[in-house]
Amino acid sequence: MTASHFEFDKELHDVGAIFPVHFFFISKVFVTQQYENAHFGFKEPVRLDLKLTSGEWYATNAHIRP
Repeated sequence: MTASHFEFDKELHDVGAIFPVHFFFISKVFVTQQYENAHFGFKEPVRLDLKLTSGEWYATNAHIRP
């Protein structure tokens, strides 16, 4: 965290290439998200576990490693 005033600017947020892996009715998605301004920044890998239910994909778990 930062002691200075922080205001999120969506223009500074970036999502990297999305890499999906499908196993019939279950899928895992790997992606990197990044945010950086003059005083604060992060780049972290994200893994989503998805499940196909009634023709729609739903996230069942989200794993973010700072």
